[in-house]
Amino acid sequence: GTLASGASVTGTLSPAGADTIGTLTVNGSLTLSGNTRIDINKSGETLTADQIAGTGHVTYGGTLTVVATGDVLAAGDTFALFGKGSYSNGFSSYVMPALPDGLIWDKRYLLENGTISVVSAAATTTPAFSPPAGGYVGEQSVSITSDGATIHYTTDGSDPTTSPTTQSGASPVTGV
Repeated sequence: GTLASGASVTGTLSPAGADTIGTLTVNGSLTLSGNTRIDINKSGETLTADQIAGTGHVTYGGTLTVVATGDVLAAGDTFALFGKGSYSNGFSSYVMPALPDGLIWDKRYLLENGTISVVSAAATTTPAFSPPAGGYVGEQSVSITSDGATIHYTTDGSDPTTSPTTQSGASPVTGV
């Protein structure tokens, strides 16, 4: 389906309906604060997923629920959930399909290109920052998203690699 203009979703958004894969095109900005349900499927080497596409900005929020069907997922499987546009914030919680032992979901690229991937739990993931690095005037709210990594941070400019300050919780962590 297609939305001719932007939208703010506080209920459940499922691009093609539950248990069906399809694309919802939004011509404008989209703010998600409810439950965003995305269906994914693996059949042999073919990967398919619901997608929210469009030309505007997507502000993540609420819960991202991913439902998988088909063959067992493996490291390297990548699903494009959100199409063209720009992205900000992060989902406050995730309901993801269980993976085989030794694998985890890498959600850090949601802020960069709208994708999620299955990766080895042994692999170190690099945190994703939103907004990206650059010069800004005034205070900025920054989201740091990472799976499988401990993020050390400081607020005084000291070396974060030796900082005992960490924050834990579902990625992204807020209230720092």
